[in-house]
Amino acid sequence: MSESLTPTVNFEKVNPTKYVVKIENATCPFFLVLSESYNPQWKAYTEDKLITNKDVKANEANHGMSFTPNDIFYWFVKPLPDENHLMANGYANAWYIDPKTIDGDGNGCFTITLYFLPQNIFYMGLYISGATFVGCIAYLFKDRVKVFLNYIGSKRFVQSHKRILFI
Repeated sequence: MSESLTPTVNFEKVNPTKYVVKIENATCPFFLVLSESYNPQWKAYTEDKLITNKDVKANEANHGMSFTPNDIFYWFVKPLPDENHLMANGYANAWYIDPKTIDGDGNGCFTITLYFLPQNIFYMGLYISGATFVGCIAYLFKDRVKVFLNYIGSKRFVQSHKRILFI
């Protein structure tokens, strides 16, 4: 098999619950294996777009620990079918990838995002906790704000500040 027809797979670990896999020159079906413990909640999402950096031939990109709360939108995106998600090597996650069904352009270049869906529960909890915290702080200070606004609106406050300004 010539090197030009061999698919190139590059991946980036965004955080422990999200991997972005960029695939080039894929013409035949293959298995994509993620060496994380098998869980049916790991989902694969596809994006049909050209990969811009053709010079990168590394199998592994930088690992990161990015906090990505916008991933909550994966709840509303359709993943690859569950029948394509299998157990590999007795513990790992694997997906059967057929480029003909994923790649609309037919160029063999596409991106697959592997995402652990229960992470969205954590992000939703953060949003709810943050909103609750802001609401509690607002509730605690609402009486003080009312008193302060009444004091600002009173003549006594305006007169005392007029004296300061004219001295």
